[in-house]
Amino acid sequence: MKKRIRKSSLIRKKRHGFRSKPRSHMPRGKKLKNVKSMLRARRKRRATAKA
Repeated sequence: MKKRIRKSSLIRKKRHGFRSKPRSHMPRGKKLKNVKSMLRARRKRRATAKA
């Protein structure tokens, strides 16, 4: 049985290596969704600012 490692420690660990990016707390899919919604909100804000 593998011991569960805290995500924060995992993030701290995964720093060096081949094409390494530090691990984030969010899984990949969720991050993408958030980015999309953020972009949409920004666009909306810009549109209302112009009008």
